[in-house]
Amino acid sequence: MRFHDRTTRKAHYILFTGALLASMACGEAEDQVIEECWPIDSAVAGEGSIQLGPGLGEFSPFVNDQELYMEAGGQGGHHFRVITRIEGLEPGDPEDSLSKRNPRTRLNLIGEDGESITNVPCPTRIPYIDKGEGFELRRAYSVVFPLDPELLETFENQSITIRAEIIDADGNFAVSESRVTAKLPVVAPPSIGASIVETSEAMSPLLP
Repeated sequence: MRFHDRTTRKAHYILFTGALLASMACGEAEDQVIEECWPIDSAVAGEGSIQLGPGLGEFSPFVNDQELYMEAGGQGGHHFRVITRIEGLEPGDPEDSLSKRNPRTRLNLIGEDGESITNVPCPTRIPYIDKGEGFELRRAYSVVFPLDPELLETFENQSITIRAEIIDADGNFAVSESRVTAKLPVVAPPSIGASIVETSEAMSPLLP
């Protein structure tokens, strides 16, 4: 009986230790992946800048508390469509979406209470296109966030901050924030033709 107890305790100890080490290894691996996809520790704040604007039509920068309509996604989530424009940062190779010269772009949402609504660790890594007055992503960026349908109405008129961060191929870092007023999804926002509101036109975040 005593032998059985000792054996059982030893087995439990081995299982617990193995689970703990596996958990630590997974955590370290996850940290390593994030560090590789978002090398913020080696980035340097330079003279580059980011402007944000609504993702429909021609680019125009957000004004404070501008109304921005949520759009319903095909898998139960919701998103804001945002255009990012950069100056003074390496735009990447517009002919090669897989080029290592393409900058890393990461967007997140922050609620009016200061808490993160999204926590996207890894960025999209695609090129920016020369639009004459600046470089923009080829398509609008969809800032996706999960939202319980029962909580949807609580986002109406909520003040939300869109935070954009970019690290270019030379290690230059830039950040910009715009505060918008969330509006519930509609078929087409006022004065915007329904034919423009096509979710296929939005570029969802992709892992590098």
